[in-house]
Amino acid sequence: MKYIETEILTNEIKESNKIYIIITGDSSYDLRILKEIGKKYNGIDKILFNPTLKIQNKKGKTALNSLSILAYKYRINSIIFIIDGEYFNDAIEIELKNALLERAYNIKEILYLNHAYSIKCQKGDYEILLYCIISGIEICIEEEIVKFIKTKFSIEVNISEIESKQGKDRIKREINQILKRNNLKDITELIKISEKRNLEEAFPNICAVFKKIEEDI
Repeated sequence: MKYIETEILTNEIKESNKIYIIITGDSSYDLRILKEIGKKYNGIDKILFNPTLKIQNKKGKTALNSLSILAYKYRINSIIFIIDGEYFNDAIEIELKNALLERAYNIKEILYLNHAYSIKCQKGDYEILLYCIISGIEICIEEEIVKFIKTKFSIEVNISEIESKQGKDRIKREINQILKRNNLKDITELIKISEKRNLEEAFPNICAVFKKIEEDI
C-alpha cells in the first residue's frame, strides 16, 4: 500500500485509487509504525492517506470528532483510527459504540478483528467504514514494540510504570538504545527488514486491519 501525507488530494488520485484516511491520537509512534507495516501488504491501487489538515482535540476518543469532518471534506468514507488502549476500560467494544453514539452515529455493523474493529456506521446520509485499532496490549504501542524487540533480538525490556509519562519515556530510551546497538536508526528500519509473520505476531491488531483491507474491493 502507498502512503500519502498532504492537505489536498488531487481528483486524479481520488478517482484512480481506493483511499483510507488515517486518524491518530497523540502518538507519533503509531503513525510511523502503521505507515511501514502498511507497505508490507498488497494493494497497488490502495492508499493510506494522512491529512495534514489541522484539527483540534485529536487526543484519545476526542479524535473521533474529526471522522465526519474529514470524510465530508475529502469525500472518502474509509477511515483507519488508531488509539491507545489506555483510553478504555475492559469493555472496549461497548465504549467504542458509546463514543460513536454520543457523536450521533448510527452503528450498522461491528466486527472484531484481533484487538481491532471493523465498524460500519452512518451519520445523516453519509456512511463510513471505520477500522479502529486498539494500540498496545493494554496501555500503548510501546508494549507491542517491546514484544517485537524480544522476538527479533531476544532482549527483555522492563515495561513497569508504562502507564506513567516517566515510565514510557524510559522504555522509549531503552528501545532506541537497543536499535542503535543493532545499527538501526529507529523502529521503522526494523519493520522494513522484518518478515510479515514477525509483524503479525508483534502487531496483530494493525496487521488484522491490513489483512481485511486487502479483501476490501
